[in-house]
Amino acid sequence: MSLSPATHTGPLTTVPARSVLFSMTDPARASYLVESGAVVCGEQTRSGRARLWLATSGDVVGEAALLGERTYAATARTLCEATLRVWVRPPMREDFADAESTALLRRVMRRVRGEIDLLERRSTENATARVGRVLLRLAAELGAKEASGAILHHGLSQTELARIAGADRATVNRALSAMARRGWLTAGPGWVVLHDRVEIERVLQHP
Repeated sequence: MSLSPATHTGPLTTVPARSVLFSMTDPARASYLVESGAVVCGEQTRSGRARLWLATSGDVVGEAALLGERTYAATARTLCEATLRVWVRPPMREDFADAESTALLRRVMRRVRGEIDLLERRSTENATARVGRVLLRLAAELGAKEASGAILHHGLSQTELARIAGADRATVNRALSAMARRGWLTAGPGWVVLHDRVEIERVLQHP
Protein backbone atom coordinates (compact mmCIF):
# COMPACT_ATOMS: atom_id res chain seq x y z
CA MET A 1 0.00 0.00 0.00
CA SER A 2 1.50 3.34 -1.01
CA LEU A 3 0.90 6.16 1.47
CA SER A 4 1.03 9.80 0.46
CA PRO A 5 2.51 12.66 2.56
CA ALA A 6 0.92 13.53 5.89
CA THR A 7 -1.37 16.49 6.26
CA HIS A 8 -0.40 19.46 8.40
CA THR A 9 -1.56 19.67 12.01
CA GLY A 10 -5.33 19.45 11.89
CA PRO A 11 -7.79 22.06 13.18
CA LEU A 12 -9.33 21.86 16.65
CA THR A 13 -13.05 21.29 16.88
CA THR A 14 -15.44 20.97 19.82
CA VAL A 15 -17.92 18.10 19.50
CA PRO A 16 -21.07 17.84 21.66
CA ALA A 17 -21.65 14.91 24.00
CA ARG A 18 -23.03 11.69 22.50
CA SER A 19 -22.06 12.65 18.95
CA VAL A 20 -21.14 9.87 16.52
CA LEU A 21 -17.77 10.60 14.91
CA PHE A 22 -17.94 7.64 12.55
CA SER A 23 -19.58 4.24 12.23
CA MET A 24 -18.24 0.88 11.24
CA THR A 25 -17.85 0.54 7.44
CA ASP A 26 -18.13 4.33 6.91
CA PRO A 27 -15.51 5.67 4.45
CA ALA A 28 -12.35 6.41 6.45
CA ARG A 29 -11.95 10.11 5.68
CA ALA A 30 -10.53 11.53 8.94
CA SER A 31 -8.65 10.65 12.10
CA TYR A 32 -9.08 12.35 15.46
CA LEU A 33 -6.69 13.20 18.28
CA VAL A 34 -8.52 13.60 21.59
CA GLU A 35 -7.31 16.81 23.22
CA SER A 36 -9.88 16.69 26.03
CA GLY A 37 -12.97 14.68 26.86
CA ALA A 38 -13.64 11.02 26.22
CA VAL A 39 -14.65 8.92 23.21
CA VAL A 40 -16.01 5.39 23.40
CA CYS A 41 -15.18 3.10 20.48
CA GLY A 42 -16.72 -0.25 19.63
CA GLU A 43 -16.20 -3.05 17.19
CA GLN A 44 -17.30 -6.62 16.51
CA THR A 45 -14.64 -9.24 17.14
CA ARG A 46 -14.17 -12.19 14.82
CA SER A 47 -16.16 -14.30 17.26
CA GLY A 48 -19.08 -11.88 16.90
CA ARG A 49 -18.75 -10.34 20.37
CA ALA A 50 -18.96 -6.59 20.88
CA ARG A 51 -15.81 -4.95 22.25
CA LEU A 52 -15.60 -1.42 23.64
CA TRP A 53 -12.67 0.76 24.67
CA LEU A 54 -12.11 4.31 25.85
CA ALA A 55 -10.08 7.00 24.15
CA THR A 56 -9.10 9.94 26.33
CA SER A 57 -6.62 12.84 26.16
CA GLY A 58 -3.70 12.02 23.88
CA ASP A 59 -5.36 9.06 22.15
CA VAL A 60 -6.01 8.79 18.41
CA VAL A 61 -9.22 7.28 17.01
CA GLY A 62 -10.10 6.60 13.40
CA GLU A 63 -6.51 5.69 12.57
CA ALA A 64 -7.81 3.78 9.55
CA ALA A 65 -7.72 7.08 7.65
CA LEU A 66 -4.09 7.67 8.65
CA LEU A 67 -3.14 4.21 7.44
CA GLY A 68 -4.94 4.51 4.12
CA GLU A 69 -7.74 2.03 4.87
CA ARG A 70 -10.94 2.46 2.88
CA THR A 71 -13.41 2.08 5.76
CA TYR A 72 -13.46 2.29 9.55
CA ALA A 73 -13.38 -0.97 11.50
CA ALA A 74 -15.11 0.53 14.54
CA THR A 75 -17.73 3.02 15.66
CA ALA A 76 -16.81 6.04 17.80
CA ARG A 77 -18.95 8.48 19.77
CA THR A 78 -18.21 11.15 22.35
CA LEU A 79 -19.24 10.53 25.96
CA CYS A 80 -19.10 14.21 26.83
CA GLU A 81 -18.26 17.43 25.04
CA ALA A 82 -14.84 16.72 23.54
CA THR A 83 -12.13 18.80 21.93
CA LEU A 84 -10.64 16.96 18.98
CA ARG A 85 -7.91 17.68 16.48
CA VAL A 86 -9.00 16.44 13.05
CA TRP A 87 -6.79 15.09 10.30
CA VAL A 88 -8.34 14.57 6.88
CA ARG A 89 -6.75 12.43 4.19
CA PRO A 90 -4.19 12.07 2.63
CA PRO A 91 -2.72 9.58 5.14
CA MET A 92 0.77 9.56 6.61
CA ARG A 93 3.94 8.81 4.67
CA GLU A 94 4.89 5.22 4.08
CA ASP A 95 8.30 5.64 5.75
CA PHE A 96 6.93 7.74 8.67
CA ALA A 97 9.85 10.10 8.05
CA ASP A 98 8.19 13.39 8.96
CA ALA A 99 7.82 14.43 12.61
CA GLU A 100 4.03 14.60 12.57
CA SER A 101 3.60 11.09 11.20
CA THR A 102 6.02 9.78 13.80
CA ALA A 103 4.16 11.52 16.61
CA LEU A 104 0.80 10.19 15.44
CA LEU A 105 2.17 6.69 15.09
CA ARG A 106 3.48 6.85 18.66
CA ARG A 107 0.03 7.82 19.91
CA VAL A 108 -1.59 4.94 18.03
CA MET A 109 1.01 2.53 19.42
CA ARG A 110 0.39 3.86 22.92
CA ARG A 111 -3.25 2.88 22.59
CA VAL A 112 -2.27 -0.54 21.25
CA ARG A 113 0.02 -1.05 24.25
CA GLY A 114 -2.88 -0.01 26.48
CA GLU A 115 -5.06 -2.67 24.87
CA ILE A 116 -2.36 -5.29 25.48
CA ASP A 117 -2.07 -4.17 29.11
CA LEU A 118 -5.83 -4.48 29.47
CA LEU A 119 -5.75 -8.06 28.20
CA GLU A 120 -3.02 -8.89 30.72
CA ARG A 121 -4.95 -7.26 33.58
CA ARG A 122 -8.04 -9.31 32.79
CA SER A 123 -6.11 -12.40 33.86
CA THR A 124 -4.51 -10.86 36.97
CA GLU A 125 -6.84 -8.15 38.33
CA ASN A 126 -10.14 -8.78 40.04
CA ALA A 127 -13.32 -7.15 38.76
CA THR A 128 -13.31 -4.42 41.43
CA ALA A 129 -9.86 -3.26 40.33
CA ARG A 130 -10.78 -3.31 36.63
CA VAL A 131 -13.98 -1.34 37.17
CA GLY A 132 -12.15 1.08 39.46
CA ARG A 133 -9.51 1.68 36.81
CA VAL A 134 -12.18 2.59 34.24
CA LEU A 135 -13.95 4.92 36.68
CA LEU A 136 -10.73 6.72 37.60
CA ARG A 137 -9.90 7.22 33.95
CA LEU A 138 -13.36 8.66 33.34
CA ALA A 139 -13.00 10.85 36.43
CA ALA A 140 -9.85 12.40 34.99
CA GLU A 141 -11.82 13.54 31.91
CA LEU A 142 -15.42 13.89 33.05
CA GLY A 143 -15.31 14.38 36.79
CA ALA A 144 -17.00 17.47 38.19
CA LYS A 145 -15.79 18.05 41.74
CA GLU A 146 -18.48 18.53 44.36
CA ALA A 147 -18.44 18.41 48.14
CA SER A 148 -19.62 14.79 48.00
CA GLY A 149 -16.90 13.73 45.54
CA ALA A 150 -16.27 13.55 41.81
CA ILE A 151 -19.53 13.31 39.88
CA LEU A 152 -19.34 11.44 36.57
CA HIS A 153 -22.22 11.74 34.15
CA HIS A 154 -20.70 9.14 31.83
CA GLY A 155 -23.91 8.05 30.08
CA LEU A 156 -22.74 4.44 29.78
CA SER A 157 -25.09 1.54 30.31
CA GLN A 158 -24.05 -1.23 32.70
CA THR A 159 -23.42 -3.45 29.68
CA GLU A 160 -21.15 -0.85 28.05
CA LEU A 161 -19.24 -0.29 31.30
CA ALA A 162 -18.80 -4.05 31.61
CA ARG A 163 -17.41 -4.36 28.08
CA ILE A 164 -14.92 -1.56 28.66
CA ALA A 165 -13.81 -3.20 31.91
CA GLY A 166 -13.52 -6.60 30.25
CA ALA A 167 -16.18 -8.27 32.41
CA ASP A 168 -19.81 -9.28 32.25
CA ARG A 169 -22.63 -7.11 33.52
CA ALA A 170 -23.32 -9.20 36.62
CA THR A 171 -19.67 -9.02 37.66
CA VAL A 172 -19.58 -5.24 37.22
CA ASN A 173 -22.79 -4.87 39.23
CA ARG A 174 -21.23 -6.88 42.07
CA ALA A 175 -18.07 -4.76 41.92
CA LEU A 176 -20.04 -1.50 42.04
CA SER A 177 -22.16 -2.82 44.91
CA ALA A 178 -19.03 -3.84 46.83
CA MET A 179 -17.47 -0.40 46.41
CA ALA A 180 -20.76 1.26 47.35
CA ARG A 181 -20.97 -0.78 50.58
CA ARG A 182 -17.49 0.43 51.49
CA GLY A 183 -18.58 4.02 50.92
CA TRP A 184 -16.25 4.58 47.97
CA LEU A 185 -18.96 5.51 45.47
CA THR A 186 -22.64 5.89 44.72
CA ALA A 187 -23.86 4.71 41.31
CA GLY A 188 -27.00 5.15 39.26
CA PRO A 189 -28.04 4.76 35.60
CA GLY A 190 -25.42 6.64 33.57
CA TRP A 191 -23.70 8.30 36.54
CA VAL A 192 -21.31 7.64 39.40
CA VAL A 193 -20.16 9.74 42.35
CA LEU A 194 -16.66 8.81 43.55
CA HIS A 195 -16.51 9.55 47.28
CA ASP A 196 -13.10 8.04 47.98
CA ARG A 197 -10.71 8.00 45.03
CA VAL A 198 -7.77 7.26 47.34
CA GLU A 199 -9.18 3.87 48.32
CA ILE A 200 -9.99 3.00 44.72
CA GLU A 201 -6.45 3.91 43.71
CA ARG A 202 -5.14 1.75 46.55
CA VAL A 203 -7.05 -1.24 45.15
CA LEU A 204 -5.33 -0.70 41.80
CA GLN A 205 -1.93 -0.73 43.47
CA HIS A 206 -2.72 -3.86 45.48
CA PRO A 207 -5.40 -5.77 43.52
